[in-house]
Amino acid sequence: MLDGQIIAIAQSTQKMFDQGSQTVIVHMHPGQRVWVQSLDYSNQFVYGEVYSAFSGFLLQRD
Repeated sequence: MLDGQIIAIAQSTQKMFDQGSQTVIVHMHPGQRVWVQSLDYSNQFVYGEVYSAFSGFLLQRD
């Protein structure tokens, strides 16, 4: 999500212990926010305990 707008979607099966990764490059301005959100309302969690990660990096300053 970028300021409340969906910018990428990842899907999974209904099986436990699925895995995956995704890379998204986004042009942002100061003050904007980016986050990961589960949109599966029948199963409202991202199972992963210590194995889930989210990282952000500045690639280039305007």
